[in-house]
Amino acid sequence: LVIIEGMGRAIHTNYYAMLSCESLKLAVIKNSWLAERLGGKIFSVVFKYE
Repeated sequence: LVIIEGMGRAIHTNYYAMLSCESLKLAVIKNSWLAERLGGKIFSVVFKYE
């Protein structure tokens, strides 16, 4: 299991990355452009388990 957490780069570089093991991606959306792109609100928390 790989856990990736953060704010900006946790989403920009790793959100769509496909890993060969289980992963948990946690991030806070800190800009309005990215929030709109992901269909959320600024400062929302994103959790993605793959």
